[in-house]
Amino acid sequence: MATFKDRNGKDWVIEFDGPTIERVQQALNIDIASEDGTGVIEACANGVVIVRACWLFCEEQARTANITAEQFGKAMAKGEVIEGAETALRAALTDFTRPSRRDALTAVLQSQDRVDAATRKEAILQVTDPATEQAIRDAMRAKMTDTLQAIVTRIKASPSSASDLPDTSVAIPEA
Repeated sequence: MATFKDRNGKDWVIEFDGPTIERVQQALNIDIASEDGTGVIEACANGVVIVRACWLFCEEQARTANITAEQFGKAMAKGEVIEGAETALRAALTDFTRPSRRDALTAVLQSQDRVDAATRKEAILQVTDPATEQAIRDAMRAKMTDTLQAIVTRIKASPSSASDLPDTSVAIPEA
């Protein structure tokens, strides 16, 4: 049984079953139970989708506890909760998958984990590289210069400018 805790410490159970899988698939347009893991990987790529999927799996539990969809969503609003929910979704899919196909699913999910970790590590290395930071500053400086130049050019080309306005004593009639 796959479970996760929300930010209030409440335990939620994720269990794949036919009717709930169909509701999730209809609501999210994702084949969350695909045995190749692509559906759950797609669902878990976005925190909002994880919350929506979990709500659909946990809706009956929530209603029994008088918890609305909005309250559920607010209780999910923490990175650790989202990550725990992702782990529960993946575990529930593994539990649901036929034993003869579990090894392949597990291999796919583990491979995806390694790719994600390597990608995050590479992204961190790139954005913290001093040369990258300098390139970003240079690009921002160039964009700012271009924008300011465009503004100056438009002002110069404008048919009216502050010097073309009449003297305020002439422009404003006296009462």
